[in-house]
Amino acid sequence: MSKKILLGTLFWGAMLMLVHGQADFQPGYIITVAGDTLPGWVDARVLGAAADRCSFRATPDSPLQQFLPDSLRGYGFDDGRTFRVMPAPKDSVFAGFVEVLAEGAGIALYRHQEVFYLARAGRPIKALTNTVKAKEVSTQVNRENREYRGVLLVYLADCPGLRSKIEQTALTERALLRLLAAYANCRELPLRQYGPDLPYLRFRPGVVVGLGLSQVRFFKFFSKEPFTNITFDSYLGVSGGVRGVLTLPRSSQRIAIISELWWQRFKTQGAGELVDGNIRRRYDIDLKQQYLKLPLAMRYQWGTYGSRWYGLGGISLNMDRRTISVFREEEESPNGVRTTEVSKSLVEDFYPGLWVGLGWQRPILKRAHWFTEIRGEREFSKVVNSFPDNRLVAMNLQLVSGISF
Repeated sequence: MSKKILLGTLFWGAMLMLVHGQADFQPGYIITVAGDTLPGWVDARVLGAAADRCSFRATPDSPLQQFLPDSLRGYGFDDGRTFRVMPAPKDSVFAGFVEVLAEGAGIALYRHQEVFYLARAGRPIKALTNTVKAKEVSTQVNRENREYRGVLLVYLADCPGLRSKIEQTALTERALLRLLAAYANCRELPLRQYGPDLPYLRFRPGVVVGLGLSQVRFFKFFSKEPFTNITFDSYLGVSGGVRGVLTLPRSSQRIAIISELWWQRFKTQGAGELVDGNIRRRYDIDLKQQYLKLPLAMRYQWGTYGSRWYGLGGISLNMDRRTISVFREEEESPNGVRTTEVSKSLVEDFYPGLWVGLGWQRPILKRAHWFTEIRGEREFSKVVNSFPDNRLVAMNLQLVSGISF
């Protein structure tokens, strides 16, 4: 069991890393130094090393072209995201590609990877951070404020009515955009916000298929002591089903609720024995299991655009149908040996399970994502008929993949 799980985990981890290293091209455009806009496909990875260059293809099959910040004015995507070269001022942060989040009313908000930057005419571009650096805090700013609030107080000082709002503003994209919208309204000037027009609620249907390893043990229902030393061999099983992903894009693009309905099948064998006084019982079991699962989970993903990793965990409701094709009990006592064989004994149960997982997804079409997940699950079930006083404990390891539209 452990060897198979280890090999399977290493193989799947290598596959995830291999796929994760690939580019994620989406419909977009580039703006050359001469000001020409060229449509094509742009790499949507905007974190890590990919944030400091632009990878472009004129068509999905065209040769790859890579541009540094000094060879483009900017680039963007058909969904509204816009990236521009931020020039390096004298006391600059850096010179490179930044995402334009809002612009107008004499002020602009940018983002480079996970850091926000605020620009205003006649003032240097400032990074908005949570770190308090006393020597950089203006004398107009209370030193108890975090640094980014100090910058906001100075840069938006011509609207003093926003002071209380600034002191309550969190360092998030949504909060900063709301603050700048209030600032533009105060000055009665237009403010353009870039990015996709996100819905309040989004539901993505999908399909999922995969493989799984399962190990089952018998336990007494009340005392939880081993019923027998029966150990079942691990066996690969197939699974498949449908899934739905529910998100609230305007609240958070990282958190989602996932619900699935899928079927899984295992086939395995077990053997063991139980000593009860002068009686020794030996067991041989051929077991087929069919699960109908209804998993419900919460997903949290790292990063909001392009390819990304995510973690998930939740509960599952299981309808389990176990067919014991051959059950042989050999009872050895002072009176001799008696062998009992039962065929086609059926066990059905309905019980919960707890599971966690790690996944990775990437866009493959304009409105579809391909995902891959590795999951670990623990199930507890009470056997209904063939072994009425006992409980089954199952440990499952699943490797699934699918498409979410």
